[in-house]
Amino acid sequence: MNVSKEMIMQFYKKIAQNVQKKRIDKGKSQLDIAYEALNLSSDSFVSKLENCSEGKHFNLEQLYRISIYLECDIRDFFQGIENE
Repeated sequence: MNVSKEMIMQFYKKIAQNVQKKRIDKGKSQLDIAYEALNLSSDSFVSKLENCSEGKHFNLEQLYRISIYLECDIRDFFQGIENE
């Protein structure tokens, strides 16, 4: 099976939605994630990651850092992704 660009984009979007949901459930802002988890000084990059804008998406290190900060299982970010 060939993996299309659309499939990859849907993969990134689902991860971004899961990160955003978990962040909101934990009562954290994008700035909290930027500053505390990713060592950034602005929340604009996190906004781009959560919206998959400008070709930005979360990488594994970012997901790992965020999972530690939010005290959740990194697998939570992959919920709802199917390999079909």
